[in-house]
Amino acid sequence: MPPNAYAKWVAPAILFFFLCVALGFWTHKLRHPAPAPPAASPTLK
Repeated sequence: MPPNAYAKWVAPAILFFFLCVALGFWTHKLRHPAPAPPAASPTLK
């Protein structure tokens, strides 16, 4: 398999993977806009 054909298939696959990861983080942040401040746990006192 020629290297240029390999890159033609691998580059879009990597870009698609990173796009899915970024989309996952983005939608996760939209669902949880800000992490709630941790309540004062009795173990820390």
